[in-house]
Amino acid sequence: MEKVLFRISLILAFLLPFSVEIGLGGGFQLDLPAEVLLLLFAVLALFSVPNRLFQGFKNLSIFYPICGWFLWMLICTFASTHLLVSLKYFAVTNLHAFVFIAMSILYKPQMKALWRSFACGLALVVVYTLCRYGWYFNFNDDQALLAPMPLFPENTLYAAVLASTIWITFVPIRWAIDRSNITNIVLTSILLLGLLMSSCRMAIATFMVALGTAFMFYWFEPVRLLGRYKQAIIAISVCTTLLILFALSHFRIPTNDVSLKERLNRYHCALKMGTEKPVFGFGSGTYQFVYFPFQEADDLNRLSLLGPLGGHSPDTYGRGGGAHSEYFQALSEMGYPGLIVWLWLIFSVLQVMLSKTDAALKSEEKYDHAFISLGFVVFLLHGFLNNFLHDGCMAFLFWTAATYISHDNDTSTVLDRK
Repeated sequence: MEKVLFRISLILAFLLPFSVEIGLGGGFQLDLPAEVLLLLFAVLALFSVPNRLFQGFKNLSIFYPICGWFLWMLICTFASTHLLVSLKYFAVTNLHAFVFIAMSILYKPQMKALWRSFACGLALVVVYTLCRYGWYFNFNDDQALLAPMPLFPENTLYAAVLASTIWITFVPIRWAIDRSNITNIVLTSILLLGLLMSSCRMAIATFMVALGTAFMFYWFEPVRLLGRYKQAIIAISVCTTLLILFALSHFRIPTNDVSLKERLNRYHCALKMGTEKPVFGFGSGTYQFVYFPFQEADDLNRLSLLGPLGGHSPDTYGRGGGAHSEYFQALSEMGYPGLIVWLWLIFSVLQVMLSKTDAALKSEEKYDHAFISLGFVVFLLHGFLNNFLHDGCMAFLFWTAATYISHDNDTSTVLDRK
């Protein structure tokens, strides 16, 4: 059964980038084939290896933050203004988290194979996108936004997934550039080309920040020793995050960039929503249905909506959706306690990440954690200006990376014991 689960994991990882939303009526959608495979894995894992899953979950350094996050999400779900919406969102979010955490717990030594399988699927999506971009849109910058459809509903999501995946799949290339890993070099080259051709400034900027961090980490010994001062770094990071959120939500920045103007509009709405319901928020997954009355005339622009979006199409690109920030999304949907628990979760991962950077581990594992951590950091940087954790691809990268970083050093798994 354990080998069957691993094969399902490989297939699921490969097919995640190909999953598309299928409308079921009544406002409900199903991601096919991903959600079918997610349910299959979850049921088989719960029946075949429940004890190992529970024990492995308890051994995670972020056990309590994860429990706190989902417990508070559950409470806010039942306090939601749109109960059915919140129940569906809670179910899908928990399914993503459970399956991807379980993968990383059961198959930590095999995670590189799972990430490589995901990267192979994503590389095919990049080839499709580039061909469509050139054939139908003649590589016009304005049309790059539409090229990944329908496999990715948003160009920013497509680029963000690429930016994180490149760092996570970079690990085996760094330490094993030989004939058996030529596939990894090809994969990374395709993903890099896809990122550069995506015309997504945020994704390219976060990738370059991570690249600069990697060079500093590799060449400068003092940077490597920063892990010894993790408490100070975490404190500075928390303060910086709060200052950025305060600035984004309180100031109106003069700009002709309509995308930025709409983001600021969403942040202002999220702050007002958090002020109106500071404890439980409006309920998980509800932002896109309830933010409209909180908009002000000065914030409105050509991308603004006055009511829920009926569906996604090229004509509705950039309109509707969430708060465009993981942090403001947590505030508006789960109140200030939700924002605090979210910060607790991500900074707990960062604390473990810094600790393991300075740990006396063998060099390969040390750099494994470093590059996987950079992929995780790319997500956190994107989290200021986008909210993508609801997407299966981003959830896969986020939860597997967070679990891998936070796992203890015992890498024996079910497969190893067979």
